[in-house]
Amino acid sequence: MKERMKQVFAALGITKAAKELTRDEQDKVSAKYKELFSSDMFEDFDKEKENAEKAAKYDAVVAALESDEEDPDDSTDKPEAQTNLPDAVAKLKKKNEDLAKDNQDKDAKIIKLGAVVEKDDPKTIKVDISAFNRQHSKTHLFGIESDFFSLNKRWNAIMVNPKMAKMDDLSAADDKRVFAEFQKETEAFGASLAKRYKHLQSIGALPKKGAAFTQTYSDLASTDLGSQFVVLRQDALIARIQELPNVYDIFPRRFGIQDRELMTNAFFGEFSQAFQTGAVYKGSMELQAEIGYVDDSMFKTLFESMKWLERQYIGYLNQEGSDPMKWSLIEWTILQIAIKLTMEQYERRILGIYVKPVATEAGHYLHASTGFIYSLLRYVHEGKLQPFTEAGFAAYDNTGTSMVDFVVAMYDKIKSVTKNFQENQNVMLLNANHKYWYRSQVRSKFGLQQDFTGPIDTLVPDTGLSIVWVPNMGQIKLAVVTKPGNFQALENLPGEMLAIQFQADMESYKAWSTWKEGFSATFVGKKFTTPALLLDNLFDMQEVFMNQFSTDLADGATTADATVNFWFKTAANTGATVLTDFTGAVGGVAYILENGSETNDTTVTKENKFSEIVSTYTPTKVGDYLMVVYDTTAAKFFELERCVAGARTVNTLKQPYAGTR
Repeated sequence: MKERMKQVFAALGITKAAKELTRDEQDKVSAKYKELFSSDMFEDFDKEKENAEKAAKYDAVVAALESDEEDPDDSTDKPEAQTNLPDAVAKLKKKNEDLAKDNQDKDAKIIKLGAVVEKDDPKTIKVDISAFNRQHSKTHLFGIESDFFSLNKRWNAIMVNPKMAKMDDLSAADDKRVFAEFQKETEAFGASLAKRYKHLQSIGALPKKGAAFTQTYSDLASTDLGSQFVVLRQDALIARIQELPNVYDIFPRRFGIQDRELMTNAFFGEFSQAFQTGAVYKGSMELQAEIGYVDDSMFKTLFESMKWLERQYIGYLNQEGSDPMKWSLIEWTILQIAIKLTMEQYERRILGIYVKPVATEAGHYLHASTGFIYSLLRYVHEGKLQPFTEAGFAAYDNTGTSMVDFVVAMYDKIKSVTKNFQENQNVMLLNANHKYWYRSQVRSKFGLQQDFTGPIDTLVPDTGLSIVWVPNMGQIKLAVVTKPGNFQALENLPGEMLAIQFQADMESYKAWSTWKEGFSATFVGKKFTTPALLLDNLFDMQEVFMNQFSTDLADGATTADATVNFWFKTAANTGATVLTDFTGAVGGVAYILENGSETNDTTVTKENKFSEIVSTYTPTKVGDYLMVVYDTTAAKFFELERCVAGARTVNTLKQPYAGTR
């Protein structure tokens, strides 16, 4: 071992004594030793020490045996020691007998154990972000020999000794240096986390919600052990985020979209006819493209003080104990931000609607991209999707209009307007917040016809049409029937949102990430230029069906209660009527006023709360509408789009891609 250490010291050019080495020099010695001899220096020291101890013990045993075999009466001046041959033979015979008996006992145990059937008790291994039961070493947190866990880094040293955070108040220069290191480390970890997320997604190995996390790491065979531990911790972070309630089992994700994607659909006319001679041709094919698109999203946060965040982190540890998710300041910071971003994104996947931000003003999280519900309404406004507009399909509740009756009526309506509806190839999407209404009503309506398993909430009664319960829908009374996977959540790069970056700005620091997300169907129906033509189509070739969940306004209503719904349909008014407000309006929601009658149409003038709309809204046909969002800072409604005389106009100052989305 001494010769090896001489080679290491010579390779590094170190001439001073080993006990005089600094911490950095010790780390270099350890690294150089591993490079030269492909083994760990400390482990080799332990092995050499262990071998020396074993050798010493062996020498002692040999000396004792030699002492036992000597005749105590023999003197050292005798020319030759005498051996008692009969006693030696007897001892040897006794040893052989003991050895034979020991072998017999072992054989008996083997036979006995072989007859016992081991209990089949399979265990599910769950990856934990704990230190994997490892103790801290003198140089590394958790004993993991990765630069990320080096105790030279203050946040790791604080983990070993939390009192350090209060004992060594740093100077301004040192605080700036420590933060610069923290910033660099966090950016590297965030980028690595995003890269790992992308890799797991590419090989189909992202952990599923509710499933045990049993990842394999064959792709890490060529990396060092410390790096593998870092990846294991990253996978556990990803698994914790994946455990959050999400919608991707319902709306699968499609990656690789940087702006827009064309999904071409073919519509075929009739082809067959009775035979006749001659060139009598029949048949047509029309190609229409569905456009999937993503919007640019971001988060940008300013933390007032690095010291404040550090104190919060340490205080959190002292209050909550050793939750392994908080064992690193970097992991803790990234995890808390990632969880919040992910929860906001899951809600936005359902309720989001993209709105261009006002310069220098922070936008609402629901305006970062468009989700499921407003995508449906876009298809309605584009002339691709005709909803069921009859009064019975507008709503249901837990008392009057039974949800069960509503669901059955939806099924019957679809069967009546389609020629060959295949119920086993479609699903009905319903609001998960109303699931308990549905279960209680099934129990009440079909109580005597059920077995002991209770009410079935996964099928429309007496049909093969499956029900899927969609989270994050608030109190919207929406039902959609479509093929599974038709609607998809779109992104550019997997894990892009988690690639969190940091930058120092005096005593504060900034955190941010940017990504792209969107939502689209692959097939809805043929596009028609006016609502009237869409209505005349009578659902032909339409592949998505929904109810119009709007709320009817009373005759002469001048306000609409935004706490009840965001989609309102006007009535036939006995006199001129002007809507002045959506009372109770909140940020993040787009409100729709749809013209339900051409008798004294309800108008909206460009004044008061509506002073920021493009112009006075004056509908002329049934189906005309005005869509607005509420700016809580300005206390004004801003126009997104409108339809007048059956012609749709998008306000490009608030919504992009006019006419193509």
